Amino acid sequence: MRRFQNAILTLSAAAFVAVAPAALAAGAPKAVVAEPIKEAGFVGKGEKVVHEFVIQNDGDAPLEITDVQAACGCTATSFDRSVAPGSAGKVKVELDTTTFSGPIAKGVTVYTSDPETPKIELTIRANVQPLLAVRPGYARFVKQAPQGTGKVEQMVWSPRGEAFEITRADSPYPFLKVTYRPATDDDRAAVEAPNGGYVVDLALDYTTAPVGAIADRVTLHTTHPRQKVIEIPVSGFVRPPVAVTPPVVDFGDVKLGNEPLKSSLHVQGFAEGVDFTVMRVEDDLPGFEAAVEPMTETDGKEFKIRLTLKPEMPKGVFAGTLKLYTNHPRTPVVEVPVKGRVL
Repeated sequence: MRRFQNAILTLSAAAFVAVAPAALAAGAPKAVVAEPIKEAGFVGKGEKVVHEFVIQNDGDAPLEITDVQAACGCTATSFDRSVAPGSAGKVKVELDTTTFSGPIAKGVTVYTSDPETPKIELTIRANVQPLLAVRPGYARFVKQAPQGTGKVEQMVWSPRGEAFEITRADSPYPFLKVTYRPATDDDRAAVEAPNGGYVVDLALDYTTAPVGAIADRVTLHTTHPRQKVIEIPVSGFVRPPVAVTPPVVDFGDVKLGNEPLKSSLHVQGFAEGVDFTVMRVEDDLPGFEAAVEPMTETDGKEFKIRLTLKPEMPKGVFAGTLKLYTNHPRTPVVEVPVKGRVL
């Protein structure tokens, strides 16, 4: 029995001696990246940079790429999951520049089975600039009188001095006229443009524009090979010639005692060259009274209309019209609905 056990031990030791060198000879993967940084140089804002990073396996065991995690603005679109010894794998990275400006460095983190290099940083560097620059890049029409014309000028140029032409300008509104002309030396000097460029004028006609908000875009069409369209946001508000707040007087359900019920309206006129005034008010309701009160701190351009429901006003639903007579050339009379119910 003892001789049999000794024989087993001898065989086991021999097997260990035979297997151990083979296991040690299996080795390990070795990840090597010759160029971990891609210098993309000038990139037009909104364009995409696509680059394939090469990862060489200089080890003697397969290299596994277990994961690729992208930073903000980058997307690892694909990567080789296994790289044989002596071979090379690729990690394809896409950088979207839409939300970036100026010099940037964005990248991905690659996780591998290399025990010495389990994590590799790959980076794309770029200088993101608009292909065609626009200054100020938007047109806002605010605090303008509702007559005459409001103008906003834009300068359009190529920061790299590339030649282009504006071939057409599309306005979103019939009351917004868009014209353009080649820039002069003085125009270019104001924005340090190298050469070429255009001046674009946006003119809003307040005499035909409807009252309300403005929110849209002017579209410029160009011959630039990489940017065929430029969009300029347009915003603002066309104010009424005479603004009344609130536009409707609604007393709701009221109980009248021995004291009158009082309320008020705010009236403001917008007119160039006119000393706006509310000359008088008229109403068609019994037991209702309105009086004009100038707001002296605004030099007579704004008025308060004092409204009074008298105790003798009859019970029941009432509805009428308050007429404001002004000296505004476009709005000599403003009608304000008045309604409510006396309980």
